[in-house]
Amino acid sequence: MKKIFVVSSINMDLTINSPRMPKEGETVEGDSFFISPGGKGGNQAVAASKAGCDTYLITALGNTFKDELLNSLKDNNVHTDYIDTVDNLSSGIAIIVLKDKNNRIIVDKGSNNSITKSLIDKALSIAQSGDMLICGYEINVDATEYALTLAKSKNMITILNPSPVLDRLDLFEKTDYLILNEVETEYYTGINPTNKKKEIKALNLLSQICKGNIIITLGGNGSSTMINNEYIHIESYSNRLEVVDTIAAGDTYLGYFASKIVEGASLVDSLKYASCASALAVSKRGAQKSIPTKKEVEEFIKKENI
Repeated sequence: MKKIFVVSSINMDLTINSPRMPKEGETVEGDSFFISPGGKGGNQAVAASKAGCDTYLITALGNTFKDELLNSLKDNNVHTDYIDTVDNLSSGIAIIVLKDKNNRIIVDKGSNNSITKSLIDKALSIAQSGDMLICGYEINVDATEYALTLAKSKNMITILNPSPVLDRLDLFEKTDYLILNEVETEYYTGINPTNKKKEIKALNLLSQICKGNIIITLGGNGSSTMINNEYIHIESYSNRLEVVDTIAAGDTYLGYFASKIVEGASLVDSLKYASCASALAVSKRGAQKSIPTKKEVEEFIKKENI
């Protein structure tokens, strides 16, 4: 079985519903506060593991929520052998405000900013050609750069999720699969991909920087890519379920996408599979707790005849 290594963040999510976004200096009464393990790396690793892959998270935890975050990973069969502990820092924290089932997030990287090159060396020492590396920007960027460079030297498959946005376009060159949402697409291209014409223009601009495959995720409007200069659109399937919240939708999509690619599936089949998993994730509340199992995804595909 091929292995998936995720060099990225793990956070504790502090989530609250709000009737509207408060104005400057204003206090708004919210409801339904809850705490849930999350973070892009943690979510993506849990998703890949739930999809049936041998998955390792490489990150750093601080002195808050350490046990809870580790236990969530272990409960979801994610390998935790390569997670450091930094005693003088907080673990990563995400403050999430939910309005109308959509979210706005503020992240404190905390210990996620302390991932070392030596930790990455240890983790990837067991990696082989054809294994996969997933990276993002919710950690110290030198760790992301080092991991991508080392992975390419080992002939691994690389996925980059450039979020939160950062002016490091050079890292796109080390990427086999670049996955970004509408906000990130607009930041890197100046184009808000609100229709097919704009999606194609943005994909073409990004292809000048990244020679790998580029996927734009579009929330409830699905996702799009180009294959041999042909525009491909995949629907979201979320309209077949009741949407509860969108937390971890993109991370679920990425983890399940990675699980199919590393198995050797086609790009289109991998995108459809990821879209089904993401649809199921938004039908539940929370981050890692909302990520569906492989069995749930396959039952949904069969039921909906996808």
